Amino acid sequence: MNFYYENGRGDVVDESGNEPDAYLVESSFRLTNLTNLKKYIKNKKVPIEDEANDVEMKETLPKKERISTYNTYSDYDRRRYFYFVKEKLMTPSQAAKAANVHYETA
Repeated sequence: MNFYYENGRGDVVDESGNEPDAYLVESSFRLTNLTNLKKYIKNKKVPIEDEANDVEMKETLPKKERISTYNTYSDYDRRRYFYFVKEKLMTPSQAAKAANVHYETA
């Protein structure tokens, strides 16, 4: 980090005598206490630079509401499924088909 100062001839130089590439001269403001510092910061205009976008972005389509439909099985359907599995000794997939119940639900 280089510190620059003004030499006796009005030039801005660093400790080695090199001039900076570029510098910004701000109007002086006497900072006597903290309240003045707050006023200075509040009243100081901040330069805003618009950056060019790297990529053109488009708006996405809104998400579609998914309507989930769940199968509701009665106690009778559940009992029939377990009847086929326990009493008739069917495989779970066969019992689900016989009881008219979806296999993954069973």
